[in-house]
Amino acid sequence: MNCKLNFGMMILIAIILFYGCSNSSSKMEEQKEIKLKYKNGSIFCDGINSVLKKTGIPNKRLGIWKFYYPNGELEELKEYDEDGKLIDSKQFSENGTLTYSEAITENITNTTYYYETGKIQIESISKITTTSRGDDESEITYETLKSYYRNGQL
Repeated sequence: MNCKLNFGMMILIAIILFYGCSNSSSKMEEQKEIKLKYKNGSIFCDGINSVLKKTGIPNKRLGIWKFYYPNGELEELKEYDEDGKLIDSKQFSENGTLTYSEAITENITNTTYYYETGKIQIESISKITTTSRGDDESEITYETLKSYYRNGQL
């Protein structure tokens, strides 16, 4: 019976340690809404930061971040995943026209540049492949690029 009790206690301790350690980074971080303004009072940017609890130092951006021109128009929209990696980005001219977009998934990046009319100027798909041989590591980038005339023809 003493063996069964000890084994049960060991299982309970293992479960407590597992769940206690698995959330250790979330215990050290908290999410904080950030809103910065220009001197004229209009918003420069807003978004969510993961902040280290002990120091209050921002650790990484999370979710959607918006950046604005001094006149209040949206300049850039960026989206970050839960690890703080950029996964989507869009840039706009001061009149609100989309000028650039980028979507990132693991090792593939889709990038598009736009004319001021809103038509596509350049489309690019990049894939980065990393290979290792012993201590040597190399990176190869493959890219497909399409360039369009102002009238939309390839």
